[in-house]
Amino acid sequence: MVLRRLDLVLEPQKDVVIKQFEQFKESLDEERLTPILRQAAGGINFYNHSFYDLRRLAQDSKNIELNFNNYLNGYSKNVREIIEIFQLEKIITKLVKNDLLYRSTPPVERVVCSSLPRITSTVKSILI
Repeated sequence: MVLRRLDLVLEPQKDVVIKQFEQFKESLDEERLTPILRQAAGGINFYNHSFYDLRRLAQDSKNIELNFNNYLNGYSKNVREIIEIFQLEKIITKLVKNDLLYRSTPPVERVVCSSLPRITSTVKSILI
């Protein structure tokens, strides 16, 4: 649910963020690019510059693991820190190993969240 909620917040400005990222990714490091992408995301404290969101991931079952990692790595540093704290990569690896990642996308956020009972307070403390 958390990943889907982040997607919903970012959805209106998703394409603007991607465009800004493509324009500046070669000339700016992450530290200098972050304020530009936050502004492009509507002034909120996080963004995702990946082409993918949970809806788009479900459209390409053959490349789900690669695309899902691209999606997670597209988040701003503060969200990636949450992903690292809760070791989402281990959950994703298990889902892939058991051929469940595609079947759980778009509801993959339910699988992830069921493994992360403290995520709401942690997300708030990192993103705010």
